Amino acid sequence: MGIDVQRFLYRARTVDALVHDWTNSHDKATFEVDVEALASECIDLAKLCVAGWERVRELLRDDPNGREVEHAGNTMKSTVARTLQIVTSVQNLIATAVRQGITIKAASDLETSARQIREVGAGIDMMFPALDKKLADESLAAYNRGEYQTIEDLIDEAHCHRVRTD
Repeated sequence: MGIDVQRFLYRARTVDALVHDWTNSHDKATFEVDVEALASECIDLAKLCVAGWERVRELLRDDPNGREVEHAGNTMKSTVARTLQIVTSVQNLIATAVRQGITIKAASDLETSARQIREVGAGIDMMFPALDKKLADESLAAYNRGEYQTIEDLIDEAHCHRVRTD
C-alpha cells in the first residue's frame, strides 16, 4: 500500500482520537491554544492525505490492475471521508472561537487544507467509484457500445486535476 498511505491512515486515526477526546473533556482555560493545535494537526493531516493520494496514483500508473491498488484506493477513500468529518469538527470549533472573539491563526490554512482534502476525495471518487448493480449494468452496456476510456486515459485525466499543495 505504501508508507504514505499508511502514515495518512494512522495519523487520521490519531487526530480523530485527539479531537474526540478533547471534545469530551477540554479545559476552557486552554481552549484557544488547544483549538490552534487541533487545527495544526488537521493541516498536517491534509499534507499526508495529498502524499497518500500521490502514492495511490503512482500505484495506478505502475500496475493499474494490481491488488495493492484496490486496497490502497479503498483505504484512502474511507480515510478521506473520515478526515473531512474531523476537519469539519475542528472548523466548527474555530467558528465557536470566533463567536467568542478568539482569533485562531491557523483558520485560513485549515480552510485551504480542507479544500485540498475535498479535491483528493473527488479524485478518489473518480478513480474508485462506488459500484452498484445499476451502474455496473450501465457501464457494461456503454462498453459494449464502444463508449469507454482506458485506464491510461483515466490516469491522464486525473493528472490534469492534480491537487495543488502550495
